[in-house]
Amino acid sequence: MPPGVGFHTIRNDNDTEPPGAVMADEKQIHVSTEEARSGETPRVTLYVLGISLALVVVLFAALLIFFQR
Repeated sequence: MPPGVGFHTIRNDNDTEPPGAVMADEKQIHVSTEEARSGETPRVTLYVLGISLALVVVLFAALLIFFQR
C-alpha cells in the first residue's frame, strides 16, 4: 500500500467482531489519509503547545529564582 493511503472497511453498526477483524463479504475501500480525515488540520495546536511550553519555562525559572533566596 503506498504511503498516505489508509485502509477503511465499511461495517454495520451491529457488528460484534473486534476492531480490525475483516469478514470476507465486507467491502474494502482504499482512500488517502486526507480524504479519510475529510478536512485540513488547523495549526492552532502548534501555537497552543508552543505558548504553553514557553509559559512553563518562564514559570519554572521564576520559581527557581524565588526559592533560591
